[in-house]
Amino acid sequence: MQISYGMYNISEVHKNEIKQLVEKNLSVKMDSYLLPYQQKNAPMSLVLRIEKNKRNKYDGTIRMMLDGKSLLYKTHGDGFQIVADVVNHAFDRFKEQLAHK
Repeated sequence: MQISYGMYNISEVHKNEIKQLVEKNLSVKMDSYLLPYQQKNAPMSLVLRIEKNKRNKYDGTIRMMLDGKSLLYKTHGDGFQIVADVVNHAFDRFKEQLAHK
C-alpha cells in the first residue's frame, strides 16, 4: 500500500508514533479486510493528514483508496487529546465500512 503522510505542528516522537500505528493497523487490524484487494493486486493507497490545532488537540483526515473505492475519515468538532486516537478511530471506521460493503 502506498502511504502519504502530512503531519503539521506535531513532534518527531508523535510523528514516529503515528507511522507505527498506521503500520500496525494495516498489518493487524485490517489484514483480513485488505487481503482480497492484495490478492487481485488492486491499487491501494492511504493519505493521512494530522495537525495539532490551536487548542492543543489533534485533528485529522485520513483517506484510504482501495481499487477505486474511497473511504474517508475526518475528525469532527473538538479533535482528540491523544494523537493515537485519531489513527485508531480512523481504522475502526474503515473496518466498519468494509464489513458492510
